Amino acid sequence: MTIGFLIQRNIYYKFFGTVIDQALKKGHKVFCYHDYSQTKSGQKAYQFPHLRAVPRFRFGLVQPLSFANDEELLDLIKKHKIEVLVSLNFPPYSLNLQKKTKLLNIKWIALQQGLDSLVWADLSSEPDLSLYYSRAWLDFSLAYLEKQKLTFNQEIIEKKTCFSGFPEIDQIKLVNPYEIKKRWGIPEEQKVLLFLPFTFGSTNDRFWARFIYGNDLSFLKPLFGIFSFKRKFFQQIFKGENDLMFCRLLKDFCQRNDVFLLVKSRRKDLVKPYLSKLADKVLYDEQEYPSTIIECFAVANLCLNFLSTAVLESVALGCPNISVLPSNGYKDIQNPLWELLLNKYRDIFDFKGVSQLISLRDVFLLLKEKNLNDFTLNKQAQEEYLKKYIGSKDPSKKAIDAIEKLAMKQSRT
Repeated sequence: MTIGFLIQRNIYYKFFGTVIDQALKKGHKVFCYHDYSQTKSGQKAYQFPHLRAVPRFRFGLVQPLSFANDEELLDLIKKHKIEVLVSLNFPPYSLNLQKKTKLLNIKWIALQQGLDSLVWADLSSEPDLSLYYSRAWLDFSLAYLEKQKLTFNQEIIEKKTCFSGFPEIDQIKLVNPYEIKKRWGIPEEQKVLLFLPFTFGSTNDRFWARFIYGNDLSFLKPLFGIFSFKRKFFQQIFKGENDLMFCRLLKDFCQRNDVFLLVKSRRKDLVKPYLSKLADKVLYDEQEYPSTIIECFAVANLCLNFLSTAVLESVALGCPNISVLPSNGYKDIQNPLWELLLNKYRDIFDFKGVSQLISLRDVFLLLKEKNLNDFTLNKQAQEEYLKKYIGSKDPSKKAIDAIEKLAMKQSRT
């Protein structure tokens, strides 16, 4: 079988890597098509899919090529006699290309990417096959469609869906925690707290986000009387409930427990200078396969984040998780998807025994009162979480099995 993977950004290898390796292991020919129409400037310029971004795979070599538009891509697909095309999610801009690949009898596979796939849930019936992590994610997707009052055919969507698991976690087989600790300068026996900093609003650098996001506002104390209508807001900041004070408290927790403070963010969300000074090490996405975040979880004993879907990797790889809930006033979580998530599917973040969802105010108390040993992972709860939200224990193999089955069905017809 000849498979093509669409690489819109270099980070896609984080999600495709183990699936590609499994395809190579089974003897399939793999082409990786890098979309050179992507921007080379702006906040996501660092994710441009350069051909040099292709990682080294365990079971063989892929053939990477670039394309600038759909016409060039179609020419490559025809030339290489692609049978199956794999994309991350199925966004609206794929529709035009998909119509053309259908005429060539090419099967289109869409791989789930966390919550991002649910944004385009109304297109779930378009691919020939959608690979979801587990049944719970499809139920979430359908519930979102109903909440949005969008038209959809549940029977068709279910017929075109396979629950193959979360392929990224297979990367744990590629990393050695002792080697990672040595490379990052972490003493072998020292515990590690992985912190994924607050990013809501920081990407867009909005004025109010910057104002609340850790600036030293002590010089404004004399203005309390003048701006009495803002008294409650200022009092909250000066009480220490801001990002700067939070990071200092986190550092105090680490020092009290002799814990290494490892901070992981993204290039588009640069770590604030004060956090960089407090952290023992700051990382961005240094590599995609194995991914930096998987390496982080390979050495972490506790993860603390702000509603990050990294909770999936955290629980899957045996690391207790704390998700901090930002204020309801944050615009980034004021939409139907997050409303549904924080109600009906809240246990993605708040699952007793593996992850807890806690308010920003309460996490200050938690870090003052608790020690690292108070945060443990319950094995039975982990198994229940994995079954519900992670799915198959051999996800990459199951994904390729599903793709092979679809291709075989096509060849028969």
